[in-house]
Amino acid sequence: MTVCRDHPPDAAAQRLIDLVRYPSGALPDDVTIIVSPLSV
Repeated sequence: MTVCRDHPPDAAAQRLIDLVRYPSGALPDDVTIIVSPLSV
C-alpha cells in the first residue's frame, strides 16, 4: 500500500512489478497488478 501512496500510478505499477520480480529478472507467471486512484 505504501508504494501506491508514495508514487504516481504509472511509477507505482512499475515499482510493484519490481517487488515481485525474481532475482533472475523473470516474473512469476501469475502476477496481476491493477492500480487505480482511490476515491475520497
